[in-house]
Amino acid sequence: MSRRIFGFRWLPLVLSLLSVNGETFLPIEKAKLKVIRIPPGFAPRIVGGNYATLGQFPFQVALHYGNGFCGGSLIRSNWVLTAAHCVYDSNHRVISPDKMTIRAGTVFKDQGGFTRKVQQVIVNEKYKSRDKYNYDFDLALLKLTESFQLDKYIKTISLVRSRKDLKATDVVTISGWGKVSETGSTSKILKYNRAKPLSSFTCFFKTRTIRILCLESPTNNGVCGGDSGGPAVSSNRLVGVANFGYGCGTTKPDGYAKVSDHIKWIDATINRY
Repeated sequence: MSRRIFGFRWLPLVLSLLSVNGETFLPIEKAKLKVIRIPPGFAPRIVGGNYATLGQFPFQVALHYGNGFCGGSLIRSNWVLTAAHCVYDSNHRVISPDKMTIRAGTVFKDQGGFTRKVQQVIVNEKYKSRDKYNYDFDLALLKLTESFQLDKYIKTISLVRSRKDLKATDVVTISGWGKVSETGSTSKILKYNRAKPLSSFTCFFKTRTIRILCLESPTNNGVCGGDSGGPAVSSNRLVGVANFGYGCGTTKPDGYAKVSDHIKWIDATINRY
């Protein structure tokens, strides 16, 4: 079956090899890269980078559920945006909201700040948890049982609404409590790093979707297990939600759900519930 992308018709199976700016890309099924598609109960981390100070990322929240952990962003006083794969168990079932806790207003993963319970979990209906090669629509909204009281340490973040591509020169900041190395443990203190956005054209041929933002970090920097669901921010707006990475701290780009491509779903979901 053919599909229309950017006004062109193409057959995915015909794309056996492509070169972009001198770099060769293989279709995702054939590219034998170690994709960190975080299984339920785990999540990606910030490798390298710096430790955050209290109030530096007041929208960043920690999502705890049993032994699992993910990041998230407070987009309303009672709504959190995170990755869909963060809310599934190993049997591909959505985790019960009463097993989830959201922590905000602290740089510590397990202490300080304030906590709220989750009332409802809404996963993007187009997300396919069983398809390990499908990175599309990996978003979930969590409605809290009680709103956070906003102050200088707990704030909501605005969503980017323009679908205009980020430039390579735009500053993008990623943050999270994820692992500090591929075999290491998660960080107890919030960390952050800078990343460079790749063009939509380049990212498309790495991921086979136009709804992913590819962010490139220097070697030994980037996301890893534990950072899933966490924010990518540019110009004080949420531009991406951490979905996957090719290894930890490699030169391969990390994949973030493009917030601008999901604005209608986010707005409609919040209005509905």
